[in-house]
Amino acid sequence: MTNIDGLDYETFSSVPLGGKEGRGLPNYVASPDFRALIVSVAKDEDWVFTYDFVHNIVYETGVQPFECDAFEEFKKYMDEKEGIIMAHNAPFERAVTKKILPDFDWRRFQDSAVDARCLGAESKLIVASRQLTNSHKLEEGHDLVMLFCVPN
Repeated sequence: MTNIDGLDYETFSSVPLGGKEGRGLPNYVASPDFRALIVSVAKDEDWVFTYDFVHNIVYETGVQPFECDAFEEFKKYMDEKEGIIMAHNAPFERAVTKKILPDFDWRRFQDSAVDARCLGAESKLIVASRQLTNSHKLEEGHDLVMLFCVPN
């Protein structure tokens, strides 16, 4: 069986990524104030780790959250990780990983948005998740990130 884990970052940068003001992914991650705020890694719905780089807390499904150097714990996970890492619109996760872990082989990311298109689904996560799975991306996710994660 292939060893595939899913990965999703939440980040902050004062440089707009998209929209009318968008300056693109390379400029977004190159910004002096760019920060990876939190990353979740999932093997399946019963095995999820969330590394909170802002508060230095690691959350594991079914385990009491613990304080530590969350970035070092995540780095340790990535150093030991074998196989494919799945991410939706993987160029973003590749760019963030290359920025925060320059020695990691970012080519191991597989793009689930491309996979969704190959299956005839939409590539936007919020739509593809409804079309291909029983789970849905939180539509309120952006507002929650802005409220709880973005440094201010």
